Formats: sequence, structure tokens, C-alpha cells
Amino acid sequence: MAVLSKGLPRARSSAGYPQVLTALQDLLKGGTQSAIRNADLALKKDNNLALAYAIRGAAYSEFEDSQKVAADLNKAIALDPALAGLFLYDLRRRANSDLQNWPAALADTDKTIAISPKEAWRYRERGEIFAALHKIDLAVQDFTRSVQLEPKNYQVYKQRGDLYSHIGRYKEALADYNESLKLCPTDAMAYGCRADCYEKLGQPELAKKDRATCNKKGFNSMDAEGLGQILGK
Repeated sequence: MAVLSKGLPRARSSAGYPQVLTALQDLLKGGTQSAIRNADLALKKDNNLALAYAIRGAAYSEFEDSQKVAADLNKAIALDPALAGLFLYDLRRRANSDLQNWPAALADTDKTIAISPKEAWRYRERGEIFAALHKIDLAVQDFTRSVQLEPKNYQVYKQRGDLYSHIGRYKEALADYNESLKLCPTDAMAYGCRADCYEKLGQPELAKKDRATCNKKGFNSMDAEGLGQILGK
């Protein structure tokens, strides 16, 4: 949030500057409600004050009000593109993902990866967006890049396995479920998904064994819907 302070010099000539300064101070101290109130006051004096929209959007994100977050950050970045950066792009991407506005979420994720291309979780999140858009090949590519950067993340292997299974590439799916379970042998859902994979590959005894393990761990293998979550179903 401190990066928003860089917008203060450009806001200094605005009639709403005293209120926006207070709003920013409130936000940095964790006073989200008062930050919203003071941003509102600043916008009453100057409804083109980009920093006020950015502060209010960031404050709304604390309440997970995705509609208001997206609207305010759209306005802030349109009025002052210099405010844009990882912080606001990440907030807006998260809001648009919550709203299932996948094209907008994808656009912001592309921007953040261009700025910070070595963070594995960004490729994972873009992979999830591609999956929601049913662009499976692109999702697989991003999950692959994610595990290259962070090879111990069992969840990404599981997600890529779900995608391989979805498109009928069961051998690749099995390899990913195996790797996921090697890294996290307590993941009941992965056992359920691997059981389905074994069934497709004509190995019913191994499928039966995995389902028993899955159910023993307190998860119903018939409810293994990890792929549906990724695809936004």
C-alpha cells in the first residue's frame, strides 16, 4: 500500500489533497473505514482525483467488495496511468477473478508477469484463468512454468494433472498425480483423482486401492471435483 504514496506529488494541486492525504494515512494504519470516508470527501472536492479512487479501491479490497474494487481501480488507472503497478494490478486482478471477469483478470495478470516474471504463483494464477476460459493448452503451459520455478508445489502438479485428465491425456495426468502425492502424501483429493486416472488406464485394482486410501483420509473419492474448480464449473 505504501506505493500509493508515490501519487501524492501529482495530487498536491487538487482541492481534495488534504482529505486524500488523510485517507492514505488511514489506509496505511489499517483504518479502512476512515480511509473510505476521507477518500469520499476528497472526491466530493475533486471527482477526478485518481489517488482517491486508488485508496478507496484498496480499502474496499479489505472488505472483499470486488465490484467496488474493480470500479475504483479502473477509474484510478484511467485518470493516472502512473499509479499502475504490481500493487493495483494485483488488487484489480483478484477483484475481476472474483467477479469471473476472466478477460480483465487475464489482462492484469499479463501485466504483472511482464513486471515480475520470476514469481511462480503468478503463472499458476494465470493458468487458472486460462483454464476458466477453457484454453487448456495455455493453462498447461503456465502450470508447467510455475512448477519449473517452484518444483515443490504439489498443488500445481495436481492442477496440471486435472487438466491432462480433462483432455484425455491420462498417462501425463498420472505422472502429475504421482508427483503431487510424492510431495504431499496426505492430499486425499489427489488420491481420488488418481483413482479415476487408473480406471481410465485399465488398472482397476490400483484405482480401488487409491479410493480406499482417499476415503480412509476422510474424503469421498466420488466428490473429487478439483478439475471443476479450476475450470470454473
